[in-house]
Amino acid sequence: MYFLTPTRLASLFDVYATRWHSLYHRLHIWYFSAHKAFEKIYLGWGAGASKYIPEAQIEIEPGLVNLCSHPHNNYIQIWLELGAVGAALIAFVFFVFGRTLNTFKGKLFQATSYSAVATALIIMGMSYSAWHMWWLSNLFMAALCFLAFYPIKDDSSWSD
Repeated sequence: MYFLTPTRLASLFDVYATRWHSLYHRLHIWYFSAHKAFEKIYLGWGAGASKYIPEAQIEIEPGLVNLCSHPHNNYIQIWLELGAVGAALIAFVFFVFGRTLNTFKGKLFQATSYSAVATALIIMGMSYSAWHMWWLSNLFMAALCFLAFYPIKDDSSWSD
């Protein structure tokens, strides 16, 4: 699963702490958050509770404090806050949305839709928080744009 990857990566970057401070810090945040998600695996800690999790401020090494107020990864945050039940519901929404993309008319519109979704999924892997209004508003506006520009007829003239 995707959220397990950061736990594996964090151990690889111990040697590079001085050069890659920001990445090192983020990997430790992911590592901490992923492990905390396993403490309440089924229902999670509660929506928006990531900043109130015990031990959210830990010292990685002398002089390097890890502040884990947000997981900095939407996938980990969803699992951490909503648990397996919430992650399954979000996965179901992604599945339904993916199936909907396949029904779009026109190859160009489908290609544009897939690239927009891929961009959003990449940003979700590195974003600060899943519940920020700017992020949710951008997703909502993107969905409205796709509905507004949905092709009425098939653009089969566009070739592969």
